[in-house]
Amino acid sequence: MRRDILLRSAKELVNMDVVKGLSAAPLKAAANSNEGEFEERLKEIAQQLYAPDSRSLAIEAYGEELSEIIEALYPNAGSYSVKVNEGIKKLIRKKLRLL
Repeated sequence: MRRDILLRSAKELVNMDVVKGLSAAPLKAAANSNEGEFEERLKEIAQQLYAPDSRSLAIEAYGEELSEIIEALYPNAGSYSVKVNEGIKKLIRKKLRLL
């Protein structure tokens, strides 16, 4: 129930044109036509919000209120981002050892 309310609130904000930049139109299109794609886009935004180097840019692009809703929807997105970053670091270290 809470998740449905948060998703509905996110859609309303997206349709109010709070999103800035190039991602605004595709996010709005997904919000109005494809629930699965919309949720995937929100997960990607959540990963940006949990990454320290992109957090402020994400909040600027998506707005504080939408950002808070996305973080509430995907509280564990940050752990995925950290795992991916650690995997990339290991791969880079491995490649460097081969040189």
